[in-house]
Amino acid sequence: MGRENGFTALRLIAAVLVIFTHPYVLGANIADPVQAATGLLPASTVGVDLFFVVSGYLISGSLRRSASFGDYLRNRALRILPALFVLCAVTVFVIGPLATTSDSYFRESETYAYFRNALVYAWQPFLPGVFETNTTPVVNGSLWTLPIEATCYGFLLVMAWCGCFNWRGALVLMLMCYALVVSQAFPFGQILFHYEGGMELRNLSRFTALFAGGALIKLIDRPWTVSPAVTLLAGLGVAAALAAGQIDWRWFPAIYLLAWPWLVIGLAARLSAFSALDRVDISYGLYLYAFPIQQLLVQVNGGAMDPITLFLISAAVTTILALASWFLIERPAMRLKAGGAAFRQHRSFDGHVAGRLR
Repeated sequence: MGRENGFTALRLIAAVLVIFTHPYVLGANIADPVQAATGLLPASTVGVDLFFVVSGYLISGSLRRSASFGDYLRNRALRILPALFVLCAVTVFVIGPLATTSDSYFRESETYAYFRNALVYAWQPFLPGVFETNTTPVVNGSLWTLPIEATCYGFLLVMAWCGCFNWRGALVLMLMCYALVVSQAFPFGQILFHYEGGMELRNLSRFTALFAGGALIKLIDRPWTVSPAVTLLAGLGVAAALAAGQIDWRWFPAIYLLAWPWLVIGLAARLSAFSALDRVDISYGLYLYAFPIQQLLVQVNGGAMDPITLFLISAAVTTILALASWFLIERPAMRLKAGGAAFRQHRSFDGHVAGRLR
């Protein structure tokens, strides 16, 4: 797939889907319309699923282009951490003081412990007296996916180190995680890392399967993977998953997890007219800031708020913050990314098999 694609547009759609669901939970404590209609998943899960497929495809390309493991890690850190740290600072020093009912907010150690979130793997969900009268006192419920995202980056690195960073390796990773999800190998609440807000193994398996699906399509690197026929078949597969899930919900992930990555990447190839959005990618900023802004609006309105009104107001406010994040933090940080000798790296990571695939 060429540089003219719709990946940024899809990330923007994914962020909006996440922003759309949370007002129903935070403002009215009810299911969103997608959850109500399907009985299978809310709009936010569709958005997060979309994020992981796109990420698998793009990050695999990033690793291919990296001259070394160090460059790859540096590039990933520059994309995630600066904006995340600034979010934590804005939350602690702006949103927190506006929302807290604590008279000792700035004297509480919990206030500054919130910066643990900037480490990705150390989730700190609360601030003293902040949003304590809302449906949930969690300050930013969107951050729970970031450790899973970072872990998926690590899986690619391990594949490269083992010499199996190719389509076969991605297929094995995808099928392993797929089997864990479909077999319901992990019960709800089973945690991989025992820290507050640790990763549930069910979620890790599900999102890694989708991430690996995106990586698989990238590493196959053939035109047929994004052909109209394959995209149409994938779309029919997703529709079949939704229909079968109404009969028995267990059929839904069994079909959906296989079809969704192919539909998403196929759509990216068809949305090339939106490639101009690459110049201003606010999807990450939307994802980071929407939840605390929605929480603040709910608190101001007495703990409840019409979901559509909350969605529209929070989307407008968050867009301004996301634009500031992009122009002031994310884009300058990305300019510090390391370049690489793509073909030399490519052969060292993928070997002769990947050389033939290109």
